[in-house]
Amino acid sequence: MGDLRHPLPVKLFFGMLTPEFSLFDACAEILSNEYGPLDYRSEVWPWDKTDYYRTEMGTGILRKFIFCERLIDPAAFPAIKKFTNTLEHA
Repeated sequence: MGDLRHPLPVKLFFGMLTPEFSLFDACAEILSNEYGPLDYRSEVWPWDKTDYYRTEMGTGILRKFIFCERLIDPAAFPAIKKFTNTLEHA
């Protein structure tokens, strides 16, 4: 039988979808203020493999990922999800 142990810290990253290019930098600033410096930002590319979000977001949707520098305790995920849900609806 294995021993119980605390989970290891994990890399926090965010996937962003928007048809408004300017929102990437605005959201990255908010998220880095909340969760610390970013150490990587992906390129932006079209989200054109599915029309899943078309009703909600329209056409011309773009995709980008940002990654936080410091590792976090995965127990923080529920609070982070609540924060990002609030950000989505702002």
